[in-house]
Amino acid sequence: MKLNLISPFNTVSYGYVGCYLFEELSKLLDISAQCFPHRSTFSPEPKFHYIKESTDRFDLNFHYDAPCLKIWHQFDMTGFTGKGPTIGFPIFELNKFTDVEKHNLEYPDRLIVCSDWAKQIVLSNIDRKEETVHVVPLGVDRQTFKATNENNSKSTRFVNYGKWEVRKGHDILIEAFNRAFTPYDDVELFMLCENVFLKPHEHKEWVDFYLNTELGSKVSFIKRQETQEAVYNTMTEMDCGVFPARAEGWNLELLEMMSCGKSVITTNCTGHTEFCNQNNSMLIEVDEMELAYDGKFFNGQGDWYCLNDEHIERLAEYMKIVHKKKQNNELGENKEGIKTAQDFTWENSAKKIVKVLEDASS
Repeated sequence: MKLNLISPFNTVSYGYVGCYLFEELSKLLDISAQCFPHRSTFSPEPKFHYIKESTDRFDLNFHYDAPCLKIWHQFDMTGFTGKGPTIGFPIFELNKFTDVEKHNLEYPDRLIVCSDWAKQIVLSNIDRKEETVHVVPLGVDRQTFKATNENNSKSTRFVNYGKWEVRKGHDILIEAFNRAFTPYDDVELFMLCENVFLKPHEHKEWVDFYLNTELGSKVSFIKRQETQEAVYNTMTEMDCGVFPARAEGWNLELLEMMSCGKSVITTNCTGHTEFCNQNNSMLIEVDEMELAYDGKFFNGQGDWYCLNDEHIERLAEYMKIVHKKKQNNELGENKEGIKTAQDFTWENSAKKIVKVLEDASS
């Protein structure tokens, strides 16, 4: 079977999805790949170099009658290649769509989303038959993100991965950290949160926001890592991933932390509920929603979950529990998280996509 694949192939979230799916789908299909947006950069990962070679040959390898899969935002689900069936794969965080987004989501013959939550959002917002919306969970690179107990630090190390955003709960994380601990507690908070879409002064505002707190001296900032192996190396040094998001499309790093056997704390809402549960995560229950507004990326085009003082306290309590277990040598591996990661592989994602392509072509 042949496929035309349109996707970014870089080190931002969509880009990694494109790289891993290309890698696995190319084992099953004859793929012609087109980089999108057209002038975007490519992943510097050596193992993904062949993707650029494929996109450079797109004009020669293009399959005119093959289905076309486009991995991109919900506001641009047109512009497919060829005359075969069209399949859009958007990853979104909010519960509503703008009129432009609705138009775009109605355009492809089929839609793929990565969670049951996302499927319900699509069906409640646009006029599509349920059988044209398919759930294909994303994966984790188990060869890279292996379970490890290499962290020998005496301090309890918390970490957050994810570009600086209010949506990701970065505004409340530092408050919870300060509530949970005192300057005398042996704890550290690491933030790997560089956001390529922020201006330098905006990035500095986030950093200063964290440093100008009572426990600011216990916060460290890790530069953006250019390879998955480098990200993994940072994870091996941590005890617990903290992800207090108001909304997520998926959350690759959370699943990668699970795959490493690390404890995770997160909100029980939106996309990552596809793989987070009471057995593998410390869940912060949320129920009320509010207008999604941060003055930067979200301007009220939908809703996300409200995080109030009760949720900050719950987050602080979970962090205290992790610290106590670490100090008593009782933290251990997140065995349920490892089991979960074993089910969510990129190979499984690719196989499910192939089934969608076969259904669309029949």
